[in-house]
Amino acid sequence: MSHDTQVAPAHAARQIAQYFGQIADSTEWNHACWQALFARLVATGKPPEALTLADIQNAIDQVHIAWGDACAAYPLTSPRARS
Repeated sequence: MSHDTQVAPAHAARQIAQYFGQIADSTEWNHACWQALFARLVATGKPPEALTLADIQNAIDQVHIAWGDACAAYPLTSPRARS
């Protein structure tokens, strides 16, 4: 029996860390920003358990674009939102 464990590629690990980092940063947002994020997540039409990290990242990016740094605990870092 092998005790080798598979390791996620470095890029995937960084990407997952970025997703969870931005989700964690959103906990510093004010009520209005949270409401905007919630509305964007509801607009996906998916139940909460079906949301993917990409869905959440997209909603966070949309709120950042719409509200700017007013909803940012830290400056926007998502490469998708900057492009």
